Amino acid sequence: MTEIVTHRQGDVLLRKIPDDFKWSKSSWEKPSKVKDNILAFGEGSGHAHIIEGDNEDFTVEDGVIDNRQSEGKKRVVKVGAEGAKLVHRNVNTGKLTGDHSEIELATGTYEMVPQQEMDDQKVVRVID
Repeated sequence: MTEIVTHRQGDVLLRKIPDDFKWSKSSWEKPSKVKDNILAFGEGSGHAHIIEGDNEDFTVEDGVIDNRQSEGKKRVVKVGAEGAKLVHRNVNTGKLTGDHSEIELATGTYEMVPQQEMDDQKVVRVID
């Protein structure tokens, strides 16, 4: 059984996709490269969860991850041989906030899993 590796920083959850995972052909037909490497932005606080280091950040559509159909777009980060880290910075100053520890990410592919919570009898996406 393959160990599931996850990393959480506040409302951001990254799950490592096993190296031997077989992507469906449609997953990578039209990947969109993400330019800013910001995984989540705190509108009220001006902070962001950012991937820094050796990585490529993509959005893929209509693919299958972990034998389940993705719903719409899926954020995927490919970390290269030099590794990367997930940091929490103030976007105005560029300084680390100290609210969350930095997380080292090993080489591999990670999917961002949207975090959800119950709000008045319905499931809603967590907004920071």
